Amino acid sequence: MLVMLFCLFPSCRDQKKYIHPGAVLKRWAGAIRDLHYLEYSRCEAYPKNEAVFREMYRDYYIIDLMITDFEEVDEDAIKQDQDGNRFLQRSISFEGALVSRMTNKPEQILRGDALLVKFLDGDRRRMTGSCGTGPLYE
Repeated sequence: MLVMLFCLFPSCRDQKKYIHPGAVLKRWAGAIRDLHYLEYSRCEAYPKNEAVFREMYRDYYIIDLMITDFEEVDEDAIKQDQDGNRFLQRSISFEGALVSRMTNKPEQILRGDALLVKFLDGDRRRMTGSCGTGPLYE
């Protein structure tokens, strides 16, 4: 019995867990809806500064986000950003509704594409996991 435990334990440790992309989008959209910059910056791989964030989402926010398509993570396709940080990515497509802050009513359907990024090293690596699978990069 003890031998089986040692055989199973290392194999469980090596498995990489990825939360469904919808969970990442939900946190991102919630941060935008609440104008919560710190949460937003945890969900973005390269967040805009706070003044730009507030200006971008001053009049509208996003609700009812739904993933329409996503690719699986390719563990062998490691990329590198301009700072030399290595990362994995997955492409997603989504739909939702754009809501006016003034009326709190949906005004139009929103369709978009994004990349989910999981940093493997560098300063942003510590942030990976704070918004699901890792920061979101539009």
